[in-house]
Amino acid sequence: MINNTMGEGNTSTRDMSTINNTMGEGSTSTRDMSTDKINVDLNEYPIEDISLENGYSGTVSEHFDHDIVANDVLEVEEIETYEKENIVSSSQNIEINEFAEEVDRDETYNETNIVPFVGQIFLSEEEAFAFYKRYAYQHGFSVRKGRFIKRNGIMRRRDFFCHREGRSSLKIIEPLKEQRNRESTRCECKAYLRISLQKSHDIFPSEWRVTKFVVEHNHVLLTQSEVRFLPANRTISEDDIERIFLLKEGGLSVRQLMRVIELEKNVKHGYLPFIERDIRNLFVKTKKKFERNDAKDLLKYCEDAKKSCSKFQYAYTLDEERRLEHIFWSPASCSDWYQKYGDVVVFDTTYKVNSYEMPFGIFVGMNSHGKTVLFGCALLRNETISAFRWLMKTFISLMKKPPKTILTDQDPWMKEAISKDLPSTKHSFCIWHITFKFSSWFNAILRDKYSKWCSDFYELYKLETCEEFEHQWPKVVAKYNLQSNKHVKGLYEIRNYWALAYLRDHFFGGMTTTGRSESINAFIKRFINSHTSLSDFTKQVDVAIDDIKQKEDHDIMLEKCKRINLKLMSPLQEQAHGVLTRFAFQKFQEEFERSTQYSIHHENGICWQCSMWNDTSEFRKES
Repeated sequence: MINNTMGEGNTSTRDMSTINNTMGEGSTSTRDMSTDKINVDLNEYPIEDISLENGYSGTVSEHFDHDIVANDVLEVEEIETYEKENIVSSSQNIEINEFAEEVDRDETYNETNIVPFVGQIFLSEEEAFAFYKRYAYQHGFSVRKGRFIKRNGIMRRRDFFCHREGRSSLKIIEPLKEQRNRESTRCECKAYLRISLQKSHDIFPSEWRVTKFVVEHNHVLLTQSEVRFLPANRTISEDDIERIFLLKEGGLSVRQLMRVIELEKNVKHGYLPFIERDIRNLFVKTKKKFERNDAKDLLKYCEDAKKSCSKFQYAYTLDEERRLEHIFWSPASCSDWYQKYGDVVVFDTTYKVNSYEMPFGIFVGMNSHGKTVLFGCALLRNETISAFRWLMKTFISLMKKPPKTILTDQDPWMKEAISKDLPSTKHSFCIWHITFKFSSWFNAILRDKYSKWCSDFYELYKLETCEEFEHQWPKVVAKYNLQSNKHVKGLYEIRNYWALAYLRDHFFGGMTTTGRSESINAFIKRFINSHTSLSDFTKQVDVAIDDIKQKEDHDIMLEKCKRINLKLMSPLQEQAHGVLTRFAFQKFQEEFERSTQYSIHHENGICWQCSMWNDTSEFRKES
């Protein structure tokens, strides 16, 4: 219960004569630098062991109130100040952030008589602090707990400061350590409230009485629309924290999840008791709390998955310091997909788990419905030849067979690893990764001829035979005077990895780019960010796998419910329709229709050749 009324003889706090702004005369303080203690002369009250902790920047130069103790020795155990700022919730927080949980804003902020006064009584320290916080909110500042005195383990006095009290401590700069150079809000403001524990008679309980109240501030006070942004007035409740992490797991960004919570609480946009920075700090704090066991949690996930299903495959390596170096895993569904559709594999490491900057490698392929399936995942310490060689060996060892063809980006270390550890696999480069660099390579050189060069390069890319390619390449290069260009020379040296003329004898399932792996990367990116732990990352990979399985089940349902109208009624088509999926049969029909455009004719009385009638009504030689 708070005594908000003035007794006889009491004066209003509006009368500044009742507010003690000064320190008691004769009070002196000296600091013994060797013992880090402050010796205070308190006239008739001998005080022992007044210690200084956490670098309090001020000096203790006021007398202790006469009604705290009488002819007694106070054992002052701690004089604490708090130096940290802008932390939402912490046991060592300067700012006490339970404000929104203690008071109802609609009822409290409309009160106009919330003004402390000397002699005001509170039943507890927490009650006094909550009252001063309400006052501070109305007047445009926030408060924090400051000095206190204990006797026999019991709090006897407490000061509540303006959040801008004190001076900022000097910061030690470490040149080799990345540090933030934040400006301090401290300006040595003297406004504060002091409460002391008193007991008037044996039949009355001990009460906290306001013994000093300094109202003046040496800085500009904030408006009601501004004060809510102070750290002490921002808090995230336990329910909100639980909701935030649930929405985060669903793939929502910080801004999106805040908007969802606003709609759920029917709060005006921007008026939640926390801001985006608080949520990001929450993510960082949570990450630091669990990152020590992050790798252990990932390995435990793999171990438990292996115990529950023998088809789950995984392998990992540790470095010299027993830290996780590389890891590969393939869930049971992925292993099954690889046994069915593993003739063609796309491998890509274009995405990194930003929390640890570890490259995330995925092996993907295409099922009989034309949809992307996942064969396995890997997290690597780096992208070196040793890392890629370990990965390729592990992949073949666990998956039992090598793929017939593999498509990757243009990485020299990956190229070398595949050539050594997958010698029977045909390796191809993603053409998109090559042409993506064309503008930086050739645009400044060719200028207005750049577009024509790209068109001619595309014609070279899709030539049918190696002989045609070797014949046309020097002509096209000479046309643009690029014979000495290093990029053109480099493209010709790796022509076996990108030109279709050198790849037509190998099955790639229509895949010429790593776009299928990038589609899975894009799916996973929806659910993770720079604070995602390794164990949470694997959960999102599982979500991607479940998504693939759901789509596959849907395609199977469509197979059973829909029939394809046959364009031709040949026995070959009927047989193919009975054994192929819709996607595969459509591809078969396209090739079957093209076969009617071929003719066999005799030339020079010696050689039979196949030719196809093209759009210009001319025969084109095939072989």
